[in-house]
Amino acid sequence: MAEISKLSGVAIADVAKVDAVTKANIANINDLTIPADGVGTPAAAYSVRLLGSALGISSYTGACMRVRRASDSVEADVGFDTSDELSLTSPISNTSDAQSYTDLADFVDHTGTPTDAFVRYWYDQSSGNDAGQSTAGSQPQLYDATTGLIEQGSVGNEKAAVYNAGSKNLNTGLFAIGTSGDITLDFFSVMTNNSTSDGILMAFGDNTTTTDRRRVLMYRNDSSTQKSIRLYGGFTVVNSSIAGQTLFNTNYQGGGGAFDIRFDGSSATVSSSNNTGLNIQSNSGFALFAGDSRSYPEITATSSLSVGYIQEAIFYLSDQGTFRSSIETNMNGHFSIF
Repeated sequence: MAEISKLSGVAIADVAKVDAVTKANIANINDLTIPADGVGTPAAAYSVRLLGSALGISSYTGACMRVRRASDSVEADVGFDTSDELSLTSPISNTSDAQSYTDLADFVDHTGTPTDAFVRYWYDQSSGNDAGQSTAGSQPQLYDATTGLIEQGSVGNEKAAVYNAGSKNLNTGLFAIGTSGDITLDFFSVMTNNSTSDGILMAFGDNTTTTDRRRVLMYRNDSSTQKSIRLYGGFTVVNSSIAGQTLFNTNYQGGGGAFDIRFDGSSATVSSSNNTGLNIQSNSGFALFAGDSRSYPEITATSSLSVGYIQEAIFYLSDQGTFRSSIETNMNGHFSIF
């Protein structure tokens, strides 16, 4: 019996070792791990999922976002569920009414009558540069009292999404870039337009108000047949369709250098260009759902152009080069866009 016990103990220990290795390998595959000296650390990263090393984020332990319910303006932090996503089973914490709630579903249905919920802060999982909006009427929406949690995605691949019906925006603070020269940027996002005449605008610019050359509109739909990026004075990128989710990437090499735009993993054709007019400086900021304003930090939703959904937005102040495809693979692996 003693020998059998020893054998059993060894077997259990060996199985545990194999199990641990297997789990680690599965985790690596699932996260599409990239070497530490590869992809850079984002200047800001917002998502409805928990991000990881494949995107240059070593660890994040905070909540996904802070939401406000419309019925009484109580605010709460919404965490990630057991699948590391934002969902109706996401935990609730740090409530402004000091009450406890089982999960997000309980928070929005606390009286038995569901209420709309809006985003107060979308927390930055990388550098602590949270995107927020203090004005209730300018906050984009996460939950609809009639239809439920707002989602986007193909059938079977629906994920939570932040929705803007127009005149909403989330502003970040100013980035501490540490340089006074024209910067390099590499921006990745998962977005969905819901209109053929309006679009989503994401703005990036410095705190100079003397010229709108210090503004970049990351993405805009101009018609039913176009997707575009607008840099001051030009850059219209034509694509065949705007239907459904889009994994959008734009890469700009500072000082009027190389410029590239990708939709769903493929480079798009630039029909016009004026990157020599760009001059994005230090002390810069970024706005999700920005309106067609001419300056930062006064980026506001001044028109109905900001219409659509955002599920992920990751911003690098460095060229990701050969890792660009790996980043897109990780994002597509979660949202199943193409």
